[in-house]
Amino acid sequence: MKAIVTGGAGFIGKAILDELTQVQVVEIRAVINKTPLADRHQKLEKWSGGISTISAERLKQFQPEFIFHLARPTIPKWRMLGRVIAGFRGAYLNKSLIRRLEKHAPNCKLIYISGSLMYGESKHGEPHFENSPVRPISYARQYLESESPILKAIAKKNNKHIMIRVPWVLGDASWFQWIYVNHFRQEGTIPLFGNGQNIMQFITLESLAKTTVQIATDGDTQGIRNLFGEGQYTQLEFAQFMATKLKCELDNNTAYYEQAIQEAFKANIVLGSSFEVLSESEDTFKTRLHELTQRFLKDK
Repeated sequence: MKAIVTGGAGFIGKAILDELTQVQVVEIRAVINKTPLADRHQKLEKWSGGISTISAERLKQFQPEFIFHLARPTIPKWRMLGRVIAGFRGAYLNKSLIRRLEKHAPNCKLIYISGSLMYGESKHGEPHFENSPVRPISYARQYLESESPILKAIAKKNNKHIMIRVPWVLGDASWFQWIYVNHFRQEGTIPLFGNGQNIMQFITLESLAKTTVQIATDGDTQGIRNLFGEGQYTQLEFAQFMATKLKCELDNNTAYYEQAIQEAFKANIVLGSSFEVLSESEDTFKTRLHELTQRFLKDK
């Protein structure tokens, strides 16, 4: 088994590398940009330079069976303008990558991780399925441009590429770190956006990585797949759980957060699937959330 992992130093990329290194017969190439690989992955062969480093020559020589695509250009300091620019830059890079794959590694399966914000609000609580229309909100409005070449490639149905759409991925970084951990450390409270009655659906990082590799290696799987666990709460329930564990108050003073952040955390989005999907138990989710909140207390 030969696999390339883009974004190998990122939140999900590190988890995918952890999962792949458990496979006995696997050759891995970890693609990174500016952030170095985690210490535990330093022995892996790395390609520095981001997505564009997956050149035609490297594809011809390595002939990967899978590319786990977890990278996208970002310009966080410019906020929305940065996301617009990054979206067009990502579209260019992804279009070029698809072309190189078609020409130099036609049997390679591309697995791309996307998010449920692409579907937009779930009207009347109805779940979004894989064939639901795309009505992006928040950050997804700009990131859709980046994903468009992959969606077009999947629509051709002459390949086995996969796009996996996921809800809130629970782990010790990303949104959980940026919003909840940082807010708690600075204010001693847990933020609540709006009235908190919107549904938040979750999957743990570890389950996402494990199931993504399983889906990739299933020879019959292709197209769009929604992936989610049984963890599903209102935003208020989620915030209250953490506030109770941390013995602190909820904080409704969130107006200073960027509009895209507020929109994302107020969104009512529920995923469904036309296929057999991961059934991560609610207990698994609660156990992981408890572990993360306990870490809060140690680091406070």
